[in-house]
Amino acid sequence: MERICLHDRSQIEKVLREHTFLNLYALGDLDKFFWDYTTWYALSGDKQIKQLVLLYAKSNLPVLLGFSAEVEELKELLRFLLPLLPKRFYAHFSGDAVDILAKDYQIRSYGVHYKMALTDRSCLDIDTSQAIALSVENAKELEQLYNLSYPGNWFEPQMLKTGCYYGIRRGDTLVSVAGVHVYSKDYKVAALGNITTHPQWRGQGLGTIVCAKLSQVLLETVEHIGLNVKADNLSAIACYKKAWFCKHCYLYRIPAEIKVICDVDANGEQYQSGGKSKRDRVSEYSQENELRKPPVLVYPLNGNAILYSSF
Repeated sequence: MERICLHDRSQIEKVLREHTFLNLYALGDLDKFFWDYTTWYALSGDKQIKQLVLLYAKSNLPVLLGFSAEVEELKELLRFLLPLLPKRFYAHFSGDAVDILAKDYQIRSYGVHYKMALTDRSCLDIDTSQAIALSVENAKELEQLYNLSYPGNWFEPQMLKTGCYYGIRRGDTLVSVAGVHVYSKDYKVAALGNITTHPQWRGQGLGTIVCAKLSQVLLETVEHIGLNVKADNLSAIACYKKAWFCKHCYLYRIPAEIKVICDVDANGEQYQSGGKSKRDRVSEYSQENELRKPPVLVYPLNGNAILYSSF
């Protein structure tokens, strides 16, 4: 099978639409708001795309997405991509695909996460009058709330420009918020994220209200809404179920950092480089003392880059 780099949005969308909720984030990243930060790799055979992997590089820590029911094929593509991957990244994978990274990368599991999908819109018919729209002017107080109640957040202030953040106040204090990681009017998808409530105000249903309000607004422009949640975060899952998000599937989240390898400086002395060179994209195995040459990219007339590997 061929390994290719895709540049045609319509071709990518066709593949992703086979499992819309599974690929919600990736579909949103086709939007012009995110597109320039994406690289799409694929495994192709019999004139069909068999597997698709997305590398999103807008955030400080790049994100690698790979979801598939055919995990062995996904592993094949990831194995080929090893020399091309960044030194550090955050990965979302199906099944045990992460095993492919174990030889080159130090990996640390963040555990199983559920993908949940909004499946019954009628359950959003609740009183959400307490929720107010937030904007870029609220960035500072949002960061303060996240630092206090959700320090491991993925908040990017630029996402406030979407108009898809809603919160609840108690007095002058912002105590609950729901936002989006991905939003696209063109592709009719949204992924909720950065949802939290101040510790002193939990247990009052505020999270359900802000999620419901945000979903009500989003459904004016999108058709599919989903979110990711850690499988052992029972309180969050209960909140989302009240807003009628149902479990759709599961995935594994892992941060990965390339293992330390030894290089030789100009004086012939060994030193620990801390990872692969971005310049030559070579991955070195310390145990096998085996060197992989970087792939050669050849661009055919269809605009897709065929990746030829030396191994």
